[in-house]
Amino acid sequence: PLRPLDMNLQLGTFDSLVIKCGDLQSCLKRFPDTGKILDAIGRNKLNPESPHLERTWRARSAPTVPADEAEGMVHEVLSELPLHADSGLNFVRIFGELTALGETWNMLDLEL
Repeated sequence: PLRPLDMNLQLGTFDSLVIKCGDLQSCLKRFPDTGKILDAIGRNKLNPESPHLERTWRARSAPTVPADEAEGMVHEVLSELPLHADSGLNFVRIFGELTALGETWNMLDLEL
């Protein structure tokens, strides 16, 4: 028979707790910079050799990309790779974590 878990008791037995995003769109909402950066890359805003380079571009001030559009960009990035069912989620988790830190790194400052 099923019974409710006592979360205090259950959590006490683990060294850490990992919470996964349930789907790609919710993950993209958690990491909105992913869509912003993929959009900027697609528009050559971050390419130093492009006439469309925007040296002052920052994810924090870029317009939000709707999750469904960002999901399409993720699929486009991954389209030529062998994929697993969780490839999109894993890409967004890793890329999202890195890009969240990116603006704190001066080596990624396009104005330098």
